[in-house]
Amino acid sequence: MDWAKHTTVLAAVVAAVGLAVTAWGTLKSAQVADAQLAQSKEQQEDRDRRQIALISFWGEGADDKVVVVVNRSLDPASAWLVAGRLSPANSEDPAAYLSLGVLPPCQRSAFRYDPMVGGTGPVEALLVSDANGKGWVRRVDGTLRGTKSLPGVSALGRGHVPPFVEAVEYTTLEQCGPLG
Repeated sequence: MDWAKHTTVLAAVVAAVGLAVTAWGTLKSAQVADAQLAQSKEQQEDRDRRQIALISFWGEGADDKVVVVVNRSLDPASAWLVAGRLSPANSEDPAAYLSLGVLPPCQRSAFRYDPMVGGTGPVEALLVSDANGKGWVRRVDGTLRGTKSLPGVSALGRGHVPPFVEAVEYTTLEQCGPLG
């Protein structure tokens, strides 16, 4: 019996088992790191959505001709109405972006909007740039998604209500900021 061969074989088996345990540990560590990264991304998205979750809009009155935009957050936000064009001049961009300027914090704004007067179609969405400069699109059905494209980003805060929109009526909200 050659003990040197048996010892070498045993050492090789022990080394192989050691490598397998190390590989398994590394795999588990990578899975934990991936889970932590996914959780971190989810938490960051929740933080990003805090302000925009407090900004909403809807239509009131006959044919939704009164547009109501509410900013329940403690920060101002720049906003645009996104309206369809009645006769798209550019098929790549069938929407018109109508600047509402800065939405004051804790305010409800309401104004008459007649799409036929401005040559645009009905309001399809509200485009908002939050306090961090991140763009968000809230559709009329309430869905919300982030966007990288903002019209006139260099003019944030210098917008104005389109001339075919009648006077804006502002009302201070009694409850403002995150609830709960």
